[in-house]
Amino acid sequence: VVSFTDLSLDVQGRHSLAFTLHSPGGTPLHTLSQALTVVPGPAYKVGVARSPGGNPTCGDVLLVQPAVQVLDRGGNPSDGGATVEITASGLNGVPVLGTASVSVTGGGGAGVSFVGIALGGLGEAVIVRFSSAGLLHADSAPVRVAAGAPSRLQVYRQPAGARTGRMFAQQPRVQVVDACGNLAPSVQVTVTASVKVFAVRSSLISGIDLQGQLSLQTAAGWANYTTLRLDVATIYSTLEFTATMLGSASSVSFSIAASAPAAACEVQVSFASACGSGVDRPTFLQVAAAPTQAVSNETMATTARVVLRSLDGLILSDAAGTVLASVVTSSGAPGGTLYGGRATMANGVAEFPDLRIVEVGLAIRLRFRFGDEVADSDAFNVISGDAASLSPPSPPRQVVVGDTIPTLELSVRDAGGNLAINGATRCTSVSMSAYIRAVVPPYTWASATISGGNTSLITSGIASFPGLSIRLPGSYRLSFQCADAAGASSPTPPALAHFDGLPYGLPARVEIVSEAGGVVAEHLAGAALQLYRISARPVVRLVDSLGNQVYGFQGHFGAEKQPGGAAEVLVGAGNLITQRAEWGQADLESLIQVTGTSLVNGSFALQFLSSCCSILSASPKFPGVPLIISAIPSSLAVALPAASVKSGESFTVQVTILTPGGAVAAESYQGSVSIALVASGGASSDVTLAGITQRFARGGVVLFAGLTVSSPGTFEMRVSATVPGLQAAPLRTGVALPVSLGPA
Repeated sequence: VVSFTDLSLDVQGRHSLAFTLHSPGGTPLHTLSQALTVVPGPAYKVGVARSPGGNPTCGDVLLVQPAVQVLDRGGNPSDGGATVEITASGLNGVPVLGTASVSVTGGGGAGVSFVGIALGGLGEAVIVRFSSAGLLHADSAPVRVAAGAPSRLQVYRQPAGARTGRMFAQQPRVQVVDACGNLAPSVQVTVTASVKVFAVRSSLISGIDLQGQLSLQTAAGWANYTTLRLDVATIYSTLEFTATMLGSASSVSFSIAASAPAAACEVQVSFASACGSGVDRPTFLQVAAAPTQAVSNETMATTARVVLRSLDGLILSDAAGTVLASVVTSSGAPGGTLYGGRATMANGVAEFPDLRIVEVGLAIRLRFRFGDEVADSDAFNVISGDAASLSPPSPPRQVVVGDTIPTLELSVRDAGGNLAINGATRCTSVSMSAYIRAVVPPYTWASATISGGNTSLITSGIASFPGLSIRLPGSYRLSFQCADAAGASSPTPPALAHFDGLPYGLPARVEIVSEAGGVVAEHLAGAALQLYRISARPVVRLVDSLGNQVYGFQGHFGAEKQPGGAAEVLVGAGNLITQRAEWGQADLESLIQVTGTSLVNGSFALQFLSSCCSILSASPKFPGVPLIISAIPSSLAVALPAASVKSGESFTVQVTILTPGGAVAAESYQGSVSIALVASGGASSDVTLAGITQRFARGGVVLFAGLTVSSPGTFEMRVSATVPGLQAAPLRTGVALPVSLGPA
């Protein structure tokens, strides 16, 4: 028995192992193992699927971008797994420019390519190394990287040793380079020199012309200046060199020293001298004092002061004239409105005690000008002042009753008209009062109630009143008043706003003003009752969400039988009553048909709808109360008091409306019942029946209470009741009413 250990296969696929037995003097014996399936192994090393190429030049994007993959021990793309980050780096100090890493998931297939990378150094055999944490790295094939195309200018030698009126002791030397900074000798361009910065301090930039031969043609990539000079002394000076298609390059900052005969001047500093009178020497304007912060439209707490000095630092006491001040931003653009910006220079000094800036701003500078001399202060902020006014809100011109008014916003402004966001102590909150004007002369204003909050705290200079609404139509005036932190009224003037309140908003539903009365028979048709009428017509109207009637609606209302009622009942033609609206309201009248047997004392209910504004789809039906079906009233029953009626004392009479069978008319019957007293049997003709003698009967019964008769005697009480429907004649009856003499 022979055992083999530590075997491995480097190639994926199906393979068999071949075994051969060699015995001395015998014939070799062979056999094959069963087929083995070799699958990718786990990630082990980085593989280079494609090396960088395409004749690369330094700093330029590679035409052939490298591609990498993750391999197993056998050099096959590894099995699926986590995503790894592979980074490219150049050997021997050659940088890789651009996005120098890619993400590879699993083995990466045929390779994942880098995008937009370049090589930042020259070399005959530049090698790029690809590495990832936990994996063996891989190197690309060597590639030659040549110098690139001309890309920019570079100051090789800086100017130095400058004095006024003399050529710089060290003249600048400029070269044309590729993207990597390598000399590009093959191109010829014209390089032009100019002054970029000329100032007595780094924050102040003035203009001056550079002297000498400013434009040079490059030779082998070089522009060598020999005659440049500046004729005015200064502390900070920077040169700029430009060429077409190559942009610009700047020198380092250097100073220009004043030139003077050695016998006449004593040199005090390296860049200036004290020779001659002040007016003959180079000078500059200096800001000696300036505010570190200012409040909008308020006189600055710090008095600004400027002085005129020579470059050796002496104040020119014989200088006089007018100094002007203005406001500029950090970029030098105009920065606002300045008051008090004119001062007289005396003995070389000018002061500005009344400066104030109207607008707020950040990084604001004061710019002072004296003749050709200019000086800027250090940057400071102008903050808002205390509250001086309230900017009124802008409500809609018309507001619908019940609708939410768009949020009203008031801005608190300082004296300069800026938003007061920096501690406006005079206005920490705003309260609102509402007034409504009468609709009849003299049209006086009265206090009104508006739903929603009536007080708002100031936040970032803004007072907000959200969620307001009115409940009554009319002309409104809103008054807004500031209050300080203690709640006391502020001297800040109030702000006013006006709007008109419309009487109704968007239609929301049909509202039942008056429910329908009972249903009573119109006439008899054989043994069955066939035709009925609503005894009291229902009144409906269209209202908004708060119940305000929509008077402008002129469409139609409808009524129909609610589902689930008696199948024999048919309301109107096609089971629908319609009535045109007047001022958003209508009363409905219709015959109710009953097919089949009598439904006397049965019930059903109506539901109401409107043709307005898609209400049918949004909220289609509005139910009414159940209606009782009654037979035709046929007679009246009068019930007098059980005890005798005495003159001058009150008594009660009950009248009942009866159907042909002698039953009380159905509960929903409604009609008008009246009583009267007439003389009979020799009673006094001037008898008086006092009390309410006409009432509306509901449910077939009516009580006449509190009646009195003025004189004793025998009388007849006559009763009549209207009958709804086609029978025009009312029901009538009479009963004898004896009245005895009342007590003393």
